[in-house]
Amino acid sequence: SNTITTALVRARTGLTITDSQCGFRLIKRRVLEYVSITAPGYEGETEFLLRAARLRFRASSVNVRTVYGTGASHMSHWHTTVRFIETLFAEY
Repeated sequence: SNTITTALVRARTGLTITDSQCGFRLIKRRVLEYVSITAPGYEGETEFLLRAARLRFRASSVNVRTVYGTGASHMSHWHTTVRFIETLFAEY
């Protein structure tokens, strides 16, 4: 699903990103001064990228090694998917 959501976010924003849901970001202070999010869950990553792109901030990606632990995900697939779609098509 990450491949699909990233492709949709790239299509909507024009940003060249490889993982739209990665929470590991280096963000310039100026961007944080202009971009705020209201989303309470996983869709916050998408909202941030949409708002930043609308303000014409740029984004790029670097590879980071992913290490998964043994813990289970607390993501509710149905609710998370619905909130992602709502966020993707919201007007910012």
